[in-house]
Amino acid sequence: MKTNFILDFQKVIWARLYWRSQEGIILTQCPEAPTVYGRTIDCPNDFAYPLNHDFPSETRLERARRLDIFDTWTIFCEMHSYCLETFKWEGKRAIDMYQAYCRFVMSRNKRTKNK
Repeated sequence: MKTNFILDFQKVIWARLYWRSQEGIILTQCPEAPTVYGRTIDCPNDFAYPLNHDFPSETRLERARRLDIFDTWTIFCEMHSYCLETFKWEGKRAIDMYQAYCRFVMSRNKRTKNK
């Protein structure tokens, strides 16, 4: 039987939203362009070096596609509590938890301003 998990946002010290690749490379924002080993492909239409005799007019983007070495980025949310516990979520659940925490923090700021 699966138990329900209830997290008290008042006990959370800080939260972090980040993207991680399959190699463990961490970024704070998801890259807009395709990446290989955490780096964006600069000038994707330039010819790939060193030249491959089987594919003489291959571009950098085509080579990365042929070798299937594009990075796969996954979103993570990490929350740290007063009890020195760390809670981690990934995917859609990470986005939902981070948005809920941000709503809680913003509503708390509005309550303290009105007093």
